[in-house]
Amino acid sequence: MSADGAVFGYTASRPVEINRYCSPAEANQGIIGQLGRTTRLDGNVALSPNGRYAITTTFVGLADDFHTVTDLSSGVSTIVAGAFNGSSRRVSNDGAILTPKPSAVIVTDRIGQTRVLPAKRTVDDAIIDAAGAKVVYVTYLGPNSTARLSVISVQTGNETELTTGFTILNPLITEDASTLFFRDVADTRLQLFTVGIGGSNRRQITNERDGIAIAVVSGNGLVAFAVTFSSRLLRIDVASGVATELVPATPLITASYRVFRPQTTIAAVGSLIDLYGSSLASVRQLIFCGRPAFRCHGICRKAHVR
Repeated sequence: MSADGAVFGYTASRPVEINRYCSPAEANQGIIGQLGRTTRLDGNVALSPNGRYAITTTFVGLADDFHTVTDLSSGVSTIVAGAFNGSSRRVSNDGAILTPKPSAVIVTDRIGQTRVLPAKRTVDDAIIDAAGAKVVYVTYLGPNSTARLSVISVQTGNETELTTGFTILNPLITEDASTLFFRDVADTRLQLFTVGIGGSNRRQITNERDGIAIAVVSGNGLVAFAVTFSSRLLRIDVASGVATELVPATPLITASYRVFRPQTTIAAVGSLIDLYGSSLASVRQLIFCGRPAFRCHGICRKAHVR
């Protein structure tokens, strides 16, 4: 979605048949809504923060290393060298994309001109600000170094280390590029942190008992929305750190495994089934055919069907 909420886009998929006699059909299609009209583009779609440009990469484009930039105001599309992974965090207002490499980041504008910016450390994740002036990259924890968050000026190539941590993940940047948000470990749990673009005023925003699984931040940096590891949805006032629970803990089963003898094909009551997920009640039994069926134990732990 664009920063002002006027343009939204998503990628839809459909089943396709691929064989050696036919060209591969495009399974994905970008759907973009703006001002009451809908635009459909082949491939995965990502929008620029201002909602003017759509970046799409098709199956063929991924294989042949190109992407398409579409100006949504004029409808004109341009094919540009370099495939794109589809993350809107790597698109600027003018349609430029960011491509991270292990030792550098590459900024490609909408007409195909590139700028290679060497990095002092390994690039494990990277984003670009809306103006296309700053690139922020993360170096994950390694055997010889701590996790680091750094910023590179696109114009000069100068690099500044902003902060270090144990597990720095998912950097986000405000629309004016003044503040960064990221997740890091505090007391064994991932929490939301913020730091100034110059490396000052690092601050822990959340202190949730179940940790922060994912977060998004408003363009002005005043409000954050986060989902915890027990599937609670929170609205967070960044200045005060006060979190309002919008959705309580929600049980979620992410995987289940039947444990049965090789000669059997189904699992009946009395079989053993392992369930994995979040927000599973500490003690809860469900009744199946008059007999206890499920017993769930804790958050992100196994549950057994006995």
